[in-house]
Order: sequence, then C-alpha cells, then structure tokens
Amino acid sequence: MHPSRVPVRCPDHFPDGFRRLVAQIADDLAAALPRLHPELRVEVGDPTDRPLLACTVWFDHVRRAAFGLPVRMLNAGVEQLRRNLAERLQDVFIEEYGRPLPPCPGHEHPLVPEVRDAAMWVCPNDPGHWSCRIGDYRVVG
Repeated sequence: MHPSRVPVRCPDHFPDGFRRLVAQIADDLAAALPRLHPELRVEVGDPTDRPLLACTVWFDHVRRAAFGLPVRMLNAGVEQLRRNLAERLQDVFIEEYGRPLPPCPGHEHPLVPEVRDAAMWVCPNDPGHWSCRIGDYRVVG
C-alpha cells in the first residue's frame, strides 16, 4: 500500500464509489506528506432536521475537524460533489499540517479545486501553469 493512503470509513449503505471518491481526494492531499496516519469517518446524519452528509476527520486518533454537506449534493453531478468535498477536505489538511496541500508544482501555494469538464486541481495564479483531475495528483519533482 502507498505510504500516503488514507483509510476511509463510511456507513455500509454508502456505495463503494463514494468511498473511493473520498479516498482519492485524501490521497491527493496526502501525496506531498512524508508519512500520514489520519482516519476519515464519513457518517450520514440529520442533526438539525436538515439532512447532512457529515464528514469527521481524525488525525492520530484525535478528532480534528468536522464539516457537513447537504445530502441533496449527492444528487448533483459527481464532478461538483468531487470539487466540494476536495475543497472542504483541503481546508482540514492545510489546517492540520500548515502547508499548501496539494502543492502547486513550482509555486508555494496550494492548488485549488475547480470544475471544468471534470473536477480539477488547478493553479490559482495561472490556470495554464498546471492542472490535473482531482484523484490523479502526483508529486512532481
């Protein structure tokens, strides 16, 4: 297994595709880290009478962050869902590690998630500088 693979736990009723989507995003964010042991737990709840997809991120068995997405987003396009999950998970990883994740090759800032034809990581300063599909990030250099 790749050293940056992030374990993802989802409820049994979540499809494998959703599990893979979250794992791909987490792996992109962890690719530039030398060693990583976070645990992502994804749960569905209705804590405020509004259905939310609740994501809780644990690093070394300590709860670090939680965020929610409206369940209706699961009915939206998969690329928009991929982008929204990437944005929120990116915030958590950057907060935890204090560095740009995933790093923009040749620059000192993180890539940003954006939907073009597909959900992409792109350079925020120069979209033509570098981009890749979210889930396909590899450390350059």
